Amino acid sequence: DLSDGFPMVTTKKLHWKSIVHELLWFLKGTGNVAYLREHGVSIWNEWADEHGDLGPVYGVQWRRWRDAQGQEHDQIAQLIEDLKNNPYSRRHIISAWNVGDLPNMALPPCHLLFQFHVAEGRLNCQL
Repeated sequence: DLSDGFPMVTTKKLHWKSIVHELLWFLKGTGNVAYLREHGVSIWNEWADEHGDLGPVYGVQWRRWRDAQGQEHDQIAQLIEDLKNNPYSRRHIISAWNVGDLPNMALPPCHLLFQFHVAEGRLNCQL
């Protein structure tokens, strides 16, 4: 039960500011590190090109997944809508593993998907 805290069990020191800004950057839906640099976060710099671009990494896939027809899909917005309208579905999944975009990513995703489900009125997430 994580309702009393944040799950950061580790043997190494974690930089909380970087974790928060990386998540906010993902949610912005961009593959450019400018936002991170503005907030003093350098964890993605070594993979960025000279313009700060990483290609269609996490945030791009979460917020602007491009299908075979070239149409963009906002998985986060769709997830929120689906949780409101059909909370007990097993299909509340966000994926960053877009096979067609993998060659254009500076790094393929390590945490490639996560799934939400509602049980007994509580939202749960599996990564």
